[in-house]
Amino acid sequence: MGTIAGFILFKILTGVSIWGPDALQALNNPAYANANKLMQPFKHLGFNGRVNIKQIGLVIGIACAGLLLSGALSELNEIIPISKHLQTTFRKMEDDYSDGILVMATMKNNWDYLITLFVIALLPAIVEETFFRGGVQQLLVAWFKKPWIAIVVTSVFFSAIHFSYYGFLPRAALGVMLGLLFYYGKSIWLNILAHFLNNAIAVTQLYAVARSGKLTKKP
Repeated sequence: MGTIAGFILFKILTGVSIWGPDALQALNNPAYANANKLMQPFKHLGFNGRVNIKQIGLVIGIACAGLLLSGALSELNEIIPISKHLQTTFRKMEDDYSDGILVMATMKNNWDYLITLFVIALLPAIVEETFFRGGVQQLLVAWFKKPWIAIVVTSVFFSAIHFSYYGFLPRAALGVMLGLLFYYGKSIWLNILAHFLNNAIAVTQLYAVARSGKLTKKP
């Protein structure tokens, strides 16, 4: 929301849209120095308009590959030996999380589907990528001076904060992919797109199951 507010403010102050072809020139124009200062935090977080069609195609490919990798790592996560007590604890956490998602993902029509896409797919993509890749990862890169270490540490933190043992490896791997995408792509918009696609596919699958009448909460 802060990012959107910043873009609107820049438009109000300069009359130039951050999405327009003249955005880069406006950002470098001394006449717009004050507006540019307000945009500096957003530029640092990776919010810039330099995204091309090849990058978008690559992101879509990465998102599809991520789904295959996620499935394999989920199975690996399942077979890692842990105690019965931890199994019970972690399984209950997973069930509680799934029940919460089922409540949020109650979709009876296309309007519900669009709202769910916004709440579960788009907003988390914007917030999490801005915080983890735009913020935490860049701080760690500056701290460690080793991009790979920063990416891995950020990815572990990203996965751990979801409090899901059985989803830890898939999310950590997704974090590494997103971290590399941001480090080499230099635009948080690519990360938001990749993260959104990953979430949106899951939401779409839930919607398809819900429309079939098979999506029910566990008793």
